Amino acid sequence: MATSRTARRAAATPPAARRGLLGPGLKLAALAVGGFALGVVLFNSVVMPRLLGHGDEVTMPDLVGRPLSSAKEMIAEHGLAVGPVSEQWSRIYPDGFVMTQAPAAQSAVKRGRDVRLTVSIGKGGQSVPDLVGTGYREAQVSLARAGLRVGQLAYAPSERVPKDQVLASDPEPETQVEPSARIDLLVSLGAPATTYVLPNLRGHQVESVRSFLGRSGIRILERQRSASGMESGTVLEQSPPAGYRIRAGELVELTVSEARGGY
Repeated sequence: MATSRTARRAAATPPAARRGLLGPGLKLAALAVGGFALGVVLFNSVVMPRLLGHGDEVTMPDLVGRPLSSAKEMIAEHGLAVGPVSEQWSRIYPDGFVMTQAPAAQSAVKRGRDVRLTVSIGKGGQSVPDLVGTGYREAQVSLARAGLRVGQLAYAPSERVPKDQVLASDPEPETQVEPSARIDLLVSLGAPATTYVLPNLRGHQVESVRSFLGRSGIRILERQRSASGMESGTVLEQSPPAGYRIRAGELVELTVSEARGGY
């Protein structure tokens, strides 16, 4: 009986009233579906790229060999910025063309990053000759023939390159420089001198000390002083003292007991 009464009440409900009851539910469902779809789009296009760090990356174009104006346009098209632009003589690239770039072509970079360029200014420069291994005088002549000049000189010991020969130049060989530019040179001092630890020479006869130090190339300066009870020619004092490091060609001062009359 209860079921039949419920059925009769439902049948008695007008259609318009039933549509009014279903309308809010359908609207809420539609809004929920639309919100979910929008959330997916935003997550995929905004959130995920930021989490992964790829949303602002572009591939660096190859700019080498292009005119500077064209290179600047390509940099702007990729959302990048023109950084410092330096100039260099070149026998390969025409005047106004890009020689080098940083970052390198095809690398992944962030949008807005500066791009450094080196641009050719043509063949007007002079090529630095290779001076390594040549004598300093010969290097001077080679630079003069190339229309260049010797700049600052620096010296360093070398076990491989003989004394007074060039170890290196700055700029390096084959670099294009302006006419009359100065080239700095690093010149060899030859093999470093051998060092010795000076022994205690006191109490030894000066003749044996002369022979010992002379074989090592160490020079001697002798001074005489009377000393009672000491055999003539005995080393009394030395300078530098025992344990001092000394090189060949350096000087050791000795105080030696003098011969006394009557003996």
